[in-house]
Amino acid sequence: MRTVQLGKPHPVCLLVYRLFLPYQPIASVQLYNARMIARITGVFAVAALSGIASASVVNGTFETPAFANGGFGDSLPGWTKSGEAGHWNIFPGYGFFNAEAPQGTQILYCNGSSVAQQTLATLQPGGTSLSVIAARRGDSFAGSFRMELWAAGTVASGSVVGGTLLSSVNFNHTLINPSSFIPLSLVYNATSNDPNLGSFISVRFVRLSGQMNFDNVQLNAVAGPGQNLTGTLVLGDSSSVFAFNRSIAYSVKQGTATVASGTTMASATSMPLSISIPPTVTGASQLVLDGSSFLKRVINVNLTGSNQVVGSVTMQNGDVDNSGEVDAADIDEVIADFGDTTNNPSDVDVSGEVDAADIDIVIANFGGVDQ
Repeated sequence: MRTVQLGKPHPVCLLVYRLFLPYQPIASVQLYNARMIARITGVFAVAALSGIASASVVNGTFETPAFANGGFGDSLPGWTKSGEAGHWNIFPGYGFFNAEAPQGTQILYCNGSSVAQQTLATLQPGGTSLSVIAARRGDSFAGSFRMELWAAGTVASGSVVGGTLLSSVNFNHTLINPSSFIPLSLVYNATSNDPNLGSFISVRFVRLSGQMNFDNVQLNAVAGPGQNLTGTLVLGDSSSVFAFNRSIAYSVKQGTATVASGTTMASATSMPLSISIPPTVTGASQLVLDGSSFLKRVINVNLTGSNQVVGSVTMQNGDVDNSGEVDAADIDEVIADFGDTTNNPSDVDVSGEVDAADIDIVIANFGGVDQ
C-alpha cells in the first residue's frame, strides 16, 4: 500500500478536508482495474473511424497535472468548468476513496455544476460512442451525474451554447458500492442526412448530486450501424398523477460482464424505453431493470448487432426497501412514512403522498420477488 507523509494541517485546510473529504474508513470495497473495465465495456477502444478516436478527448484520464497520494487540485487542463473541479489522486487504503483509479492514478472530482470539452472530432454517418468509468467515492459526499454528447455550438464555463444535444445518460451512484466504479456509455447513430454532420463533437458532464467523480472519458467511432433495444417501460400500480420522477437503472449483461448501463428517469406510468448498445456486442444477453420501489425485472434478449423491439416491460411495485421481495418490512416502512409528501419510495403509487393506497399495493403484491 502506498503511503504519504502529512504534516500538521492548517486549520483552514482541515476545514476543507472535513467538508469535502470525511475521514471515516470504508468497509465495503469493489475494485475494477483497467483491464477488467476494458472487458466489461465490450472493448470500446475500436480503431479510429471517420476522424474519431479516444485521443480526441484531451486529458480524458485526468493524469495532468499529477498529484501525490491523496492530493487534489482545482485545475482541469483541456476542459471548461462551472464551479470547482479538478484532479484527485486515489489509492487503496485511502479512507475517502479506497480503490485504484481505473486508468493511471487520478480521477476527476467536481463540486461545481458541470464540466465540458469541445473535441476536434466531427460527427460522421454511423455510430459514435461516448464512454466513461463512473465512480462512487467512499463516503456521504458521493454523488450522481449526467453524461451528454453534443454537436455544434461553442463550449464555455462547462456548458454548450447553441449546440444540439444528441444523447445523454444518467449515472445513479446509489446503485453501486462505495469506493467502486462502473462503465457508463451511450451511442448516437447519425444518418446520412443528419443536420449536424461535420459539426465538432462536444462532451459534457452535469453534476446531479453530491460530488461528481469519474475517469477515462473516451469518444470513439462505432463500426457499422449501432443497435438499440426499444420498447415501453410500465411501472406497475403507479398513479396517473405521477407526482415525482422515479430513477430506474438499466444494464445489459452477458454473464457477469456489463456491456451497457445507465439510468432512465421515469416521469409517467408508461414511457418509451431506448437503450443503445455497441453493435460489436452480440449473442445471448440480459436486460436488467431495477430501482425505487419496483422489483428487479430481467428480460432475456439475443443481440444481433441490429435494432430490436423488446415490447412492453412491466415492473412490479411494492419493494420499498429494495430487498428483492415484497414483504412485511415494506409494509412497516410505508406505515412509518405515512403522510409524507416528499419524493419517497414509500409513496409506491407516486401520487405525491404516502397513504393507505400505498399499503394496499404492498399487500396486493405481497410475496413478489425479483424476476
